[in-house]
Amino acid sequence: MLRLSPTGTEWIEMLPGVRMEVRTVSALDMLHAREAARGIYLANAELEAPDPAVSVTAGEAMVRGCARRVVVAWEGIGDEAGEPLPVSPEAIDAAMAHPALYDRFETLVFAPALCGPTD
Repeated sequence: MLRLSPTGTEWIEMLPGVRMEVRTVSALDMLHAREAARGIYLANAELEAPDPAVSVTAGEAMVRGCARRVVVAWEGIGDEAGEPLPVSPEAIDAAMAHPALYDRFETLVFAPALCGPTD
C-alpha cells in the first residue's frame, strides 16, 4: 500500500547544536536534483579527459540540489565570525561541504525521499 506522507516542514537535528527545517521532498524536488546530476554528466562528457569518478560528483550534486530546494531554515550554522548565517543557495552549498552535515542530510532527508519508506 502506498502511504502518502503529509506535506509541510519539520525540524531535524543534524549535528549537536545544528538543526535544519526542511520541507517534505516532492517529486519536483527530486527532478531538479536529478537535473543537477545530469548537468555534471553532460559537462564531464565534453572534457578531453573525462573524470572516471563522475558518478561521485553527480551524486553530490543531487544531494546539494535537493538541499537547496527543501532547506527553509536552520539553527547553529554561522559564518567565519560565528554570526548566524541566513539560508541561501550559497550558504547551503557551503554547509553541504561539511562532511558530517552532508552525510546526515543524505541519510535523514535525501535517501528516504529517493527510496521511499522501508517499512
